[in-house]
Amino acid sequence: MAYSHHLSQHSYQDFLQLWTSLEELSPDNSYPTLTTEADTEHNLLGSSLEDLHSELTTEDIPCEAVSTMNSSPTSHIAGQISTVTSPSAQFSSPHSNNPIPTPSNTNYPGTYGFQVSFSPPQKETKSTSWTYSALGHKLYDKMASSCPVQFHTSQPPPEGSIIRAMAVFSKAEHAQAVVTRCPNHVSSREHNQNHPAPSHLVRCEHQLSHCLDDPSTGRHSVLTPYQQPQAGCPHLTYLYQFMCLGSCVGGPNRRPMQIVFTLENDQLVLGRAAVDIRICACPARDKRLEEKSYLPKPPASSPSYTTGDKPRAAHKRKLDTTDTFTITIHGRDNFEILRKIRDSLELMSSLSNDQVTHTDNASKGHLEYATAITDSYYMQSV
Repeated sequence: MAYSHHLSQHSYQDFLQLWTSLEELSPDNSYPTLTTEADTEHNLLGSSLEDLHSELTTEDIPCEAVSTMNSSPTSHIAGQISTVTSPSAQFSSPHSNNPIPTPSNTNYPGTYGFQVSFSPPQKETKSTSWTYSALGHKLYDKMASSCPVQFHTSQPPPEGSIIRAMAVFSKAEHAQAVVTRCPNHVSSREHNQNHPAPSHLVRCEHQLSHCLDDPSTGRHSVLTPYQQPQAGCPHLTYLYQFMCLGSCVGGPNRRPMQIVFTLENDQLVLGRAAVDIRICACPARDKRLEEKSYLPKPPASSPSYTTGDKPRAAHKRKLDTTDTFTITIHGRDNFEILRKIRDSLELMSSLSNDQVTHTDNASKGHLEYATAITDSYYMQSV
């Protein structure tokens, strides 16, 4: 009731002031400027804020906030928030306006002579977990098996250098796609227990290695600190695992892949080496089949006959059966052998071709043996 009484009294005073102003015109026959009690309070509030602003010095508020407050007294708080607490206003991404480049797969030894090599296994069998083809410069590896990778440098890189391993697709039509594991292997419990990045294809068996997801490109990589080779060893060896088959749908999906190893220091690439890889169930078999395709094919021998003609069969030497010969034999055993041969030849000459075909295997073999012996004796006699 008190609030409504105050409101009605305030409205009545405004009505009287308005009525008086309408009766009195200004000398230029225009109505005077109307002011209410609310306008008066607003003017008093604005003047008090301006006085407060004039009393403050630049030592109490940052320069950015002061420049913002000078533009409008009502924007003091907004200027302080956007200038002081907004990290995006102070640190902008370097890739915000530039297109993201495709990872390079060009070999670059650099100043430190960075190279990658593989020592072939002692014996390649069906159970071989990995192998390397020097002919095709390609690595064949079984899924989730440890593969030793050797890193060579001509001189020690700077302290704090790292080795990054990243899987990329080698063909141009797939270069922009990110290489990940298939959903089946990602959701499986096998090889994924207590691992921070189950979707990463490349892993390194090192205590200080860690997986990284690039926030701008979404690509996966594993980073391992570069350590000096042990005494007497010319290279540094790390064990890597590749966690998905090349034929998995939803993952590599039969697309050719490469593993790009880069030597980096303070986000600067000091060297790069790219290796073709095939993740399969039988590395030795796939290597053998692909190496056959690398070898040059022998030229096809041209046949002596034309197209449509059948090759002619070689003519068999025919013995003259009209003449009679006498052979002197020493020894009874030799005579019996030659007598059996004579009987076999006479029997074979009296049979037709169909009868010879239906002869049992033993007789046929005996006839062939007799024919061979006869030919040899004939050649010696000639």
